[in-house]
Amino acid sequence: TTTPTYTTTNAAGCDSTVTLHLTIIACSSTTVTACDSYTWNNTTYTTSGIYTSGNDTLYLTINSSTTGDTTVTACDSFTWHGTEYTASTDTPTYTTTNAAGCDSTATLHLTINNSYETVDHIESCGPYTWIDGTTYNATTSSPHVTLVSHHGCDSLVHLDFYFLPVAQSFISDSFCSGSSYIFNGRELSTGGTYSDTLKSSSLCDSIITLNLTMLPLPQLDIEISPDCELHAYNVRVNSSVDFLHWEYDGHPWCSDWGPQSSPSLFVIPQTPISLSLSADYRPSPTCPAFKSLSLSPVVQPVALIKASPQFLSYDQHTLTALNVSTGASSFQWFINGTPMGSDGQLTYSPDIFSSDSLALLLCVASEQCTDTATLIVPIRRSAVYAPNVFTPDESTNRLFLLKMHGITYFDLYIYNRQGLLVFHTTDPEQGWDGTHNGIPCPQQNYVWILDYISAESPDVRQKKKGSVLLLR
Repeated sequence: TTTPTYTTTNAAGCDSTVTLHLTIIACSSTTVTACDSYTWNNTTYTTSGIYTSGNDTLYLTINSSTTGDTTVTACDSFTWHGTEYTASTDTPTYTTTNAAGCDSTATLHLTINNSYETVDHIESCGPYTWIDGTTYNATTSSPHVTLVSHHGCDSLVHLDFYFLPVAQSFISDSFCSGSSYIFNGRELSTGGTYSDTLKSSSLCDSIITLNLTMLPLPQLDIEISPDCELHAYNVRVNSSVDFLHWEYDGHPWCSDWGPQSSPSLFVIPQTPISLSLSADYRPSPTCPAFKSLSLSPVVQPVALIKASPQFLSYDQHTLTALNVSTGASSFQWFINGTPMGSDGQLTYSPDIFSSDSLALLLCVASEQCTDTATLIVPIRRSAVYAPNVFTPDESTNRLFLLKMHGITYFDLYIYNRQGLLVFHTTDPEQGWDGTHNGIPCPQQNYVWILDYISAESPDVRQKKKGSVLLLR
């Protein structure tokens, strides 16, 4: 604080004295440079200037921070300030210092366009010219070209080319002789190889070749053999085809006869039946043939002869034989192999000097089966004659009795099949009535053994054996 004076000359040339009354007050001043804003004594300032507060003075310089946008379009990826980006984005920022020393923030607006790699699948039944200008006429997958997409990025295109060959298909089929076969609208009446060209879905040629076989109508040969013992038929089919099917009077198939598709059957009919057979080359109807047969029950006849006398001699030289067979529809007599007719009764008088016996044969037959009965009728001129059958339950031929001529010693034994002695006598006039201990013996063959001495050979003891059928 002071009061200095200053003298100078005024306009009149006289002294002019000025006195300064100076008071110095104690105060402060602050000089600040800030970015964007500055707060001083609780007041925020955003522009440069001189500001006072009481005895304090602020000399303020405000510098501004800066911001900016970086817009980029790139292919596949983009590296910005050390970071690689592979997708479009608007969020990345980067902050640095501007010339005024304030922040300078940049925001990245990035558009990523992808490069493309595609496969061009081409099928053609002829040569094909691709975008690379090359014509291909064989299957290949190696060619490729690099193009620029509408975003300016690479576009790699691979060619996958398949050269379609002419489609070939072969059909083998058959049809039956006497009919026709339709092939793509054509009516064929003979076998052979036929072809036709069509267009496939890809408009390429498609050649169909037909190998056609004309099948003859199957020939069926059916052999029928009766099994008279089992009252059955053995049926066998001889055919060139494999697929057979039997039917039986419209009834369910009898599995006891064999499989329904079998070429061999064993049929036991209880009543007259009809069997029908269909045969073909394969299961589906192609060329079917049919055959039917009728079978009646199998009847086994039993040939039986009732003849008298039991032997022929001078006194009894006429043989009478009756056919007492069962189950027969026809029969035939034979004597010594010579046919003697088919009457129910046979009467025959042989020359007793021509042979020692007669061979009587009766052949009987049903519709399916046959049987025979034989009878040897001795012709007695000397020695011992024995019947081979007797019928205790009938009115005639009730005894087994040996007829003899010139026999001086007689000892007869009769045995059954089990070797049991059922009859013994030393009396030539005593016959066996078919009983043992008073009980009738069963129908079967019995063995007799005779020890004897003849008047012709009185010093020789002889033995004779034979069998007799006891028939009830």
